[in-house]
Amino acid sequence: MAPGEPQTNSQTNWYRTCKSKLECGDLDCICGACTSLCSDLTDCREGASMCLAITDERADSFCEGAALQRPVCVQTCDDSSCPSGTTCKDGVCLIEPPPDEVVKVDLSERYQKLVGFGASLAFAERDIIGHDDQEKLYELLFRDLNINVIRLGNHYEAGRETNLELTVELLEALIERVGSEPTLLMTEGSPPAALKKNGAKACDGDEGSCTLATLDDDSFDYAGLAEHWRESLEAYAEVGIKPDYLSIQNNPNWSPPEGHSGDACRLLPTEGTTELNGKEIRLAGYLEAAQAVLDEIKDLPDPPRLYGPETTTLNAVPRYEPVLAEGLLAAVAIHMYGANVENPRRDEMNVVRALAAEYDLPVFQSEAMNEGLETATLIHTAMVEGNATVYLQNDFVSPVGALDPNQNAFIQLEEEGYTIQGPYYAMQHFSAHTGPGWTRVFAAAEKGGLLTSAWIAPDEEALTVVLVNTGTEPLVTDLDLDEERKTLTSSSVTQTVYTPSLEHKNLGALPKDGRIEIPAQSTVTVALTKGS
Repeated sequence: MAPGEPQTNSQTNWYRTCKSKLECGDLDCICGACTSLCSDLTDCREGASMCLAITDERADSFCEGAALQRPVCVQTCDDSSCPSGTTCKDGVCLIEPPPDEVVKVDLSERYQKLVGFGASLAFAERDIIGHDDQEKLYELLFRDLNINVIRLGNHYEAGRETNLELTVELLEALIERVGSEPTLLMTEGSPPAALKKNGAKACDGDEGSCTLATLDDDSFDYAGLAEHWRESLEAYAEVGIKPDYLSIQNNPNWSPPEGHSGDACRLLPTEGTTELNGKEIRLAGYLEAAQAVLDEIKDLPDPPRLYGPETTTLNAVPRYEPVLAEGLLAAVAIHMYGANVENPRRDEMNVVRALAAEYDLPVFQSEAMNEGLETATLIHTAMVEGNATVYLQNDFVSPVGALDPNQNAFIQLEEEGYTIQGPYYAMQHFSAHTGPGWTRVFAAAEKGGLLTSAWIAPDEEALTVVLVNTGTEPLVTDLDLDEERKTLTSSSVTQTVYTPSLEHKNLGALPKDGRIEIPAQSTVTVALTKGS
């Protein structure tokens, strides 16, 4: 064999990928491989190599579908003996085509610290507790999702018997399975009827009176609202539930249109008037209500901090800046209704992010619900575009016998059994391998074809990368994790494809070359940890 020809044995690295002959020394760069031409088997007789003839059925694969013009030396293989950048196929190491995407992760560029992922409890207690699969539901919803933030609805009302024991039981089940106490948020859809101008918790096209009640002097009953919240917190404290954050009113910018009755209480950013159907109507103010509540609860032991404004849409958040300017809120709370895969409202989210940064406040995404792929997209948008530290899905479960089952809940309960739905897996991709105190680090796909986020553990001994492919074609992707994998040597990959049918599976360890295929309309999570 001539000196310039490949040194063909299984331990040498003559056969490798290339872009030009300059990378190959005395060899040629042929179809992306450093190799040499050959005329018969004897030219490549030593070690694990062979002369690939142009008539060989593997020749087209060698040149990525193009016709091979001359025979070339190739490395032979079994399943595990090919060099980096090649793959074993029918006994021959073939050059892998370039990836559709390359994902870069940079641990030196860091952003927000995570508070956690979770959901609104609402009235799920009475649906889960007593279900035949109660214990399994606890495992699925708490342990397997790694839930560490819960949003409570305020069930207390003075003068009415309130059973809070079910909420206590559910929280105890969560703590037992997750191993730590969750961060608790509390809100409500409406104050009690006695505190409403229309005399009811629900509103139905009566926007002019869907606000706080007025007193004899025509002032709004902010003091009554504040007292209601103090009594509520004291009632919950008696059973051991102490919210960390309190929202005085969910969706303060909204009241139901006629024919769509629902709990609501309109609060303008500050007390004043607004126009409705050509008439000026007077409404209570969010700022005044928040100040009254804070003043009333400030002497309670460890009083909750306020979060808000929890408006129905992202674009309504800046209107409530007065309460931020007064320093009354500890977190900016948003809802992502109206955002979706086609229009994730990145511009509006970035406005919210800038507003929160101006007042040095974290962002909580406290209520959203959508189907699986949409949920994965919304989580990405909230965490990456909005710098959110909390993401909450609206519903843990859709109850048994619901006339209109909620396809956007984590789990659909049935008379016998249950069905795990797309949003469950979308959340799990982000929540299962992260936790409170994890920090988001830089992660991006070079061509922008994937939604990408990455999180590093507080002890630096675990890294989680989440990839969302919203497109209609699969993407072969290289994860640029060379430095990270020097210390984070153990890995696991999970994948959920949402359409045409929901399919979730574990794919095992990340390949050594970091190359994986992200199916169309799917989410893939790569969890790396320090090996034992």
